[in-house]
Amino acid sequence: MKKGRYLALILGLVSFVMIFQGPSWSPFRAAFPDGNDLLQSAELPPDFFSVSEGLDSTRIKLDKSFDVSGDMPLQVNVPITSIGISGNGVLINERSYVRFILIDEDFNEHLVYEVAYPLYDSHFVLDNVCDETCYLEGIIPVSLMIEVHDAMVYVDDLTYSKEQPRVTRAQLREAQQTKKIEALNRVITEKGLGWVAGETSVSGLTYSEKKKLFSGSLPNLYGFELD
Repeated sequence: MKKGRYLALILGLVSFVMIFQGPSWSPFRAAFPDGNDLLQSAELPPDFFSVSEGLDSTRIKLDKSFDVSGDMPLQVNVPITSIGISGNGVLINERSYVRFILIDEDFNEHLVYEVAYPLYDSHFVLDNVCDETCYLEGIIPVSLMIEVHDAMVYVDDLTYSKEQPRVTRAQLREAQQTKKIEALNRVITEKGLGWVAGETSVSGLTYSEKKKLFSGSLPNLYGFELD
């Protein structure tokens, strides 16, 4: 047991050093091309969880690392219809999670993306991914909040678009929900967790609505909002 703890500590320290090298962490990306990303292995259609990069898209270099929660101001100042994030990091244990929250000029919170067990396990790589922010109704972003719990993350850049989405918000959310459930059930089977994911009254809520259920502080739900 002690050897296992020492090994976990050593791996954590090594990962910490690699993360805080920032952009020079590209050898890590090469060594882990899939980032141990279980959502990616479920072959999620890019249109459902990423921002389309076209004539109306802009990439913002952020180049910052976090091992505790923090935020970053965004100098966008134009209405946007979607925004995604790129970066990489490490989850230390099964309680770990990383969330990227976009704050708009009206102080509304939008979930850009969440990395957490059991959909993600240990190292992860994000490439222009989004969740609620795949569809925005012309909001003006003010800042990006990064929630970090027992994890370390390097934020490479953000990509935002002003292009009108090709589907409705309802269509996109339904497609995302379906793919999340499929990915989660695949992980449940692989790990022998002994339950089945499906739609619930909680799973259809937005990040802000779920947050209110927990008095303003949303923990890692481990996918049980889909139970």
